[in-house]
Amino acid sequence: MFLDATYCKARVSHRVVSQAVVIATGVSADGRREILGFAVGDSEDGAFWTAFLRSLKARGLTGVQLAISDAHAGLVSALRAVFLGAAWQRCRVHWSCA
Repeated sequence: MFLDATYCKARVSHRVVSQAVVIATGVSADGRREILGFAVGDSEDGAFWTAFLRSLKARGLTGVQLAISDAHAGLVSALRAVFLGAAWQRCRVHWSCA
């Protein structure tokens, strides 16, 4: 599973604010990619990532063996809390840009 976020401008309560858009992409054993889910929130803190990952699990996501993402501390801790036993790897693209 690949996890990432980007920030987009959105109009909220008559103001333009920056919003985090997070996405989870799954890759099957035969290489097919599938969007597992996405969410929009005020920031990508640990609580937001935890709620997002729990929502994926509640919708039936199982069998996550590896998650690849940037090294955002909130994301990594949420992943370890929600998908016990799943390995985590830092994304090479994010790592080379750091």
